[in-house]
Amino acid sequence: RWPAENAHHGRDCCLAAQEQLSNDSRKTISGAANAVFIGHGPPQGDIAFLFPGQGSQYPGMGRDLICCFPSSLEAFQEVEQHLEAEHTLSEYIYPRLPGETAAYSERLRKTEIAQPAIGAVSAAMLEALAYFGIVPSAACGHSYGELVARHAAGRIDRATMCSLSIARGRFMAQAGAGDNDPGAMLAVSAPIEELDRSAAVSGSEMVLANRNSPHQGVLSGATSAIETAEKACQGKGWKTMRLPVAAAFHSSLVSAAQAPFQKVV
Repeated sequence: RWPAENAHHGRDCCLAAQEQLSNDSRKTISGAANAVFIGHGPPQGDIAFLFPGQGSQYPGMGRDLICCFPSSLEAFQEVEQHLEAEHTLSEYIYPRLPGETAAYSERLRKTEIAQPAIGAVSAAMLEALAYFGIVPSAACGHSYGELVARHAAGRIDRATMCSLSIARGRFMAQAGAGDNDPGAMLAVSAPIEELDRSAAVSGSEMVLANRNSPHQGVLSGATSAIETAEKACQGKGWKTMRLPVAAAFHSSLVSAAQAPFQKVV
């Protein structure tokens, strides 16, 4: 379900899917249209699940699944019941009125809320897939998503995933709080070797935190270093995007979270 201001996008996606299905294509993968991916026939090889980290959260995420699948609702509510915060988790994720998306995005950006929220929705998605008998042969995750991957792989139960998610978010929020600069993160579409050199030049002020592909990575570090890197990258014609995160994750600026979280684990 899309916010009211983007309702046309949901309609367009449904129309694209309907048109694709009406063609009765027998190709294994028939392509993508408006973010709708359609495949036919048996899967070509095993299935792997990849779970996202912080920065992937957005208001309204997973609403359709949670409304349609009782097991998805149960998974979401289990995480929600573990979280002690000013509001319930659903009140952080699902706007009550149209036009509140921006305010909810800001609240949802808080690390201590974002990580449990992503975990709750990821667990709900996992249950929806299981309803159709879709289970992974392998599971992996980026950053926070590693915890959900461990749950999907059967290494930890949902209650453990909940407690670890909440602890991780709390410790990382504490590490990024205070009077010091929490830092920032910048996604850049550029040759990874060039990004490596950019990070090296900055010394300890910035690191290449994510090597997502040979042509895309994420820089993480002090806000001033990220601002300088952003201008330099844009000057070279590289596409950049600030990530919606509360601190410079995967950098020394949040290293204080490591020891207390390790004790909980």
